[in-house]
Amino acid sequence: MSHLRTVGLLFVVGCLCFALRADAQPPEGGRGRGGGGMLRMMVPVEQVLGFLAFDEKIALTDAQLVQIRRELKEVLDKREEVARGMQEGDREEAMEQIQVLRGDLQARLTSGLNGKQNELLKEYFQRMQDAQQRFRQGGGRGQRGQRGSSGRE
Repeated sequence: MSHLRTVGLLFVVGCLCFALRADAQPPEGGRGRGGGGMLRMMVPVEQVLGFLAFDEKIALTDAQLVQIRRELKEVLDKREEVARGMQEGDREEAMEQIQVLRGDLQARLTSGLNGKQNELLKEYFQRMQDAQQRFRQGGGRGQRGQRGSSGRE
């Protein structure tokens, strides 16, 4: 009788664990908030702020950092509006808004930087674009189970 009770209890616990995992999945197979991941990649406000704030070559002054943070906050707010619009439906319009937002991001950044800083930022954007293209072509990450090209096997 005790053995049967233990098996039954384990079965109930297993079912509850499965139900909790199923409930934790995002709705409709999505990842996170509708389109948020794609927008973060296409309008990378957080990455740009991190680069500008911590890269020693850029050497932002305190005043530049405060101004750029203010500008990026406005772009971030607009990006969130576009994300909400994507959830409501019209993807074509959202893609047009993303292109405008990318241009706005670059214009806001370049207006607050000097010539050398702008050149470094341009190189950074180019590296990001190259990495995105490699990722789309399948070269961004190795497949599971494969070893890198470190020579160790």
